[in-house]
Amino acid sequence: MKLNWRAMVGVLLVVLGVLAMLQTLNVVQFEGDVWLWVFAAIFSVVGLGFLYVLITAPVENWWAAIPGFSLLGLGVLMVLEGLPGVMGEWPPAIFMGCIGLSFVIVFLLD
Repeated sequence: MKLNWRAMVGVLLVVLGVLAMLQTLNVVQFEGDVWLWVFAAIFSVVGLGFLYVLITAPVENWWAAIPGFSLLGLGVLMVLEGLPGVMGEWPPAIFMGCIGLSFVIVFLLD
C-alpha cells in the first residue's frame, strides 16, 4: 500500500486542529507561551505550503487558496494574540479578512 502525502498532511492538520481546540476549551493545558508560538509557526508554515502549491499552478490548484490563506491567517491571529498590547477586534478581523481574501482569489482565478 502506497502512502499518499496529501493524506498524511490532512491527518496532521486535523490532529493539530484538535489539539488547538482542546487547548482553547481548556481540556488540555500546554504550559507557557512557547506552545502559542509553536502552533502559530506550524499553521503559518502549512499555510505557506498551500500558497506555494497555488503559486506553482494557479489555474489547476485554485483550491489551495482556501486552506492556504485560512491557515496563514490563523497563524497571524495567534502571533498577534501573543504579542503584548495587541487587543481588540483587529486580530480576528485580520483572520476573517484572510478567509475572505481566499475566496476573492478563487473568484479571480476562475
